[in-house]
Amino acid sequence: MGNGRKSQHVRWLSCGLALALAAGTLHAQSDSKFRQALKKWQPGKAPLLMTLESAGCEEGCNSYVVTIAGDGKVSYVGRDHVFVTGAHAGSVTVAQVQELVMAVRETDFTMLPQAREGIARFHLKIEVSGQAESGSGESLLGTGARDTLGRLATAVLDTSGAARWISGNAETIAALQAEGWDFKSTDPAHASLLGAASSAGNLAMVQQLLALGAPVNARGLLAGLPLFAAIDGHHADVVQALLAAGADKELKSADGEGAMDLATELGYNDIVELLK
Repeated sequence: MGNGRKSQHVRWLSCGLALALAAGTLHAQSDSKFRQALKKWQPGKAPLLMTLESAGCEEGCNSYVVTIAGDGKVSYVGRDHVFVTGAHAGSVTVAQVQELVMAVRETDFTMLPQAREGIARFHLKIEVSGQAESGSGESLLGTGARDTLGRLATAVLDTSGAARWISGNAETIAALQAEGWDFKSTDPAHASLLGAASSAGNLAMVQQLLALGAPVNARGLLAGLPLFAAIDGHHADVVQALLAAGADKELKSADGEGAMDLATELGYNDIVELLK
């Protein structure tokens, strides 16, 4: 993954998620000691962890935890409303970690206001040499000092490359192949990938997954049957690909609804024709 370049902002699906966190605050645990440890930190000389947690929300926001270590190791745990659930690992360059450390060193944590109680959606924790600072923020766009936590959280997330697991991108399948992912499994956690790609209308990924043997009639955790996910998103090209791969249009959704019923109800006449 890492190539030393400055990270670019990543756009995610689900809730129009914005990681510029408003009303954020960082609570220092012995700020002077943390500052001293952070100032002295060098790669390979002392432990470092940057952890970003998305707590999710009732509206269906992404829920996950991503951690970047000082040696560039990335760990991710997808919980809910993400492309890929479960634990996964990646890596970035040490140079990218150093960029993040520089951003933290330039931040005045003590001046950030606190997120309103009960509505914090994101949490950022930075640990170095046994000293730590942590903060929380709302999933709203902020201005001025309130945007500082958002910028740091976004930098951690962008640098980690976790978008491959959270929302899916061109790196998703290759990353899963590298870790030995069983694309043919009917386990809901595995089957969810085809459903997520179908729901997003990502025809290229759907075709890749089908070529890798992804079960076209297996039910995933969130999207259910891939065919229904594609219909619901009005992705006729994906519907056509799934049908060609053997999707059973006679299967029912968890609510007992048929594929034709759903397409008709939504008024998607192009898909209705495909299902005839």
